[in-house]
Amino acid sequence: MITIIEILTIVSLELSGTNLRILNEICKGIFRLNGKVTGLNISRYTDKGGSYRNIQRFFESKINWKNLRLKLFEVFFFSEEDTYTLVADECVEGKSGKSTFGIDRFFSSISGKVIPSISFLHFAFLSEKNHDSYSVSAEQIVKEKKKKTKKVLKKKTSKKKKKSKGRPKGSKNKDKNIIKWTYLLGLADKMLLDLKGSHDFLLKKMRLQYFVGDGAYGNTNWVRC
Repeated sequence: MITIIEILTIVSLELSGTNLRILNEICKGIFRLNGKVTGLNISRYTDKGGSYRNIQRFFESKINWKNLRLKLFEVFFFSEEDTYTLVADECVEGKSGKSTFGIDRFFSSISGKVIPSISFLHFAFLSEKNHDSYSVSAEQIVKEKKKKTKKVLKKKTSKKKKKSKGRPKGSKNKDKNIIKWTYLLGLADKMLLDLKGSHDFLLKKMRLQYFVGDGAYGNTNWVRC
């Protein structure tokens, strides 16, 4: 069994001494609390040095979480005898209010409907041997704000225009090899390049055979990319 001390020893390679002490207090608070995991609740169950303001400072500091995840995966879970699949999925967390960055309306599979929330695109390694998944990268999905345009009321006419059947006159065939770079596709491509560029030595050891996503990724753009 992996102990918290072993994990913090690896984490210490990426964190400063101050952030490591605060993270230690955050871990204590999470294990002790009974109820919703929030910054304020965590601070109530920590020892000296785990104040609410210190917890806020910790999460506001720039930490390379991707490097931490990959390092923990490499030390504790990676096996050269295993085969891995790279999995992508969106994770939605319900959120009320208006001040949270990136808050919008996203579809939640748990709720079965669109809810006010924040959404993240996650990459994970799925082990073929033990069927466990290991999250290695995550980026927040931020929808582009559409400009509101004034609707122009058109006068009702008695005659209705009939739509011609078949292909519109003068239209040309589209090249299906051309990739249409949507926001989500661009975000995933950036995450893949970042993952490969910073940890290419680990990816070479791994036998990554497939990239798997849900229905939103099953189109020509993703296959061509």
